[in-house]
Formats: sequence, structure tokens, C-alpha cells
Amino acid sequence: MPLLYGEGERAFTRLQEEILKESHDQSILAWGYRLPLNGQGGGLFARSPGDFIHCENIVPRRPPPQFKSLHYFMTNKGLRVELPVIDNDSTSSTVLAILGCGDLEDPTPGYIALPLNDLAANLPSDDEFWRSEGNASAVVSDDVFSKATFKALYIRGHELEPCESGRIFAMGLRVDYQSPSDDSGYFLAEIYPPHWFLTLT
Repeated sequence: MPLLYGEGERAFTRLQEEILKESHDQSILAWGYRLPLNGQGGGLFARSPGDFIHCENIVPRRPPPQFKSLHYFMTNKGLRVELPVIDNDSTSSTVLAILGCGDLEDPTPGYIALPLNDLAANLPSDDEFWRSEGNASAVVSDDVFSKATFKALYIRGHELEPCESGRIFAMGLRVDYQSPSDDSGYFLAEIYPPHWFLTLT
């Protein structure tokens, strides 16, 4: 592997990022297929080639025309992609995102689906998702498209860090904020003019 990808796990992640830039084959996201749940990592990309060990028969499969995903790309919010999405349960935060690929040996032609956790409870937007550990890709039948909604998603490449929140009042305005609780190297140094602000806990 060229050194431009770095070394170790990060190198394999960068390789997958480069493949996404050049290919429309969504099977790269189907890693973990048929792996035991306790062996499933989390995140957008596979951690090692071993995560693809049972993916040799996964091939591109064209979805119905109304669910055709034109393109996808990486952003600061994660991978931006349009996919058919199924809400399993209105009370659940997990959805199924259907990829344009399937198992060649599956007797009933179906599609690979990714279980994703909706991050709406942690973020102000409702379009960001995360593939948590233990969520394995699975096959769904093509009749599920009747229940699917075509949606633009952002799938995060890493888990959200715990956040601290607070509220600041300034010149009659209320500002709610969240900041990472880990040692990120950022801190609030000064507010000017200081008498304009009152921080409440």
C-alpha cells in the first residue's frame, strides 16, 4: 500500500475514502456482512480487510429508478449520500439504509441494508447518522422499497464525543451552546465586553 495513505488502521480508512471518490459501488459500505455481532466495529469504514471476509459475493444491484443515488461525497459531517431509508419503529432511533448492492448467492434477490442510529437526540439536525458497534449489515427483500423514503443522509465516520452544554444571555439574546468535554485544546479565554454577559448554570 502506498505510504501516502499512512500506516495502520488510518491507512485503510484513507484507502476506502479514495475508493469512494472514484467508484459508485456502494458495496464498500457493506463490510461486516455475516460477521458475528461481537466482531462488529462501529463507524463508516471498515477497520481492516478482515471486515470484508464474507463480502466476496456482494455485487452492485440497481434499485428502482425512483431510488437512484446519483453521487456521494465526504463532508465535515461525514459521508453525504442519498439512500432509501426504512424506519423500523417510530419509537426507535435505528433506521435501515438500503444500499445498491446484494448477495449474489442469496436465493431471493435482495439488497444489503445498513442499520444506522439517528443522532437527532444529540444534534440539532435530523439527517446525521452513525453506525454503532454490533450493527451488522443484512439482506432485505426488494418489496421493502414500498415502505422506504428516499433521503439525504450524513453518515458520520466516528462516534460523537460527549458534550458539555450551557446557556449565555447577551444583549437580550439567549445562546445555547455545546462544546466537547474532552481535552481538545480549545477553551473560552475571554468575553468582551465582560459586563454584557451573564453565564447561567
